Amino acid sequence: MIILGNGTASRTWIFGNLGGFFIGFTLTAALESMIYGFFLYKKPIQIWRVIASVICVTVICYIGLNTLWVSMLGGTNFMVALSSRILKEMITPWIHMVVVWFILEGLSRVKLSRKF
Repeated sequence: MIILGNGTASRTWIFGNLGGFFIGFTLTAALESMIYGFFLYKKPIQIWRVIASVICVTVICYIGLNTLWVSMLGGTNFMVALSSRILKEMITPWIHMVVVWFILEGLSRVKLSRKF
């Protein structure tokens, strides 16, 4: 999480204010990482874990927080911002579930040796 936040802030400091820096999106990305970690880190790969993690991230981070940040930055009503984003948030979780499942299945077949 610290690396993610530092990366976002560093990119703004190095390249300038390209579109602006808003801490809310950084916090959302950190929370998204924590949710995925809670469901998937050092746990057996199971389809319900993938589905639950993607649904939680979608509802909490994408529908909830990101819509809040967009409405705050754009000066629009939350429900107006939500109505324009809801269709996307009904489609993309299915794609995320498939991608996360295949990535986890692929990584489970890779044997890593730790020589630290």
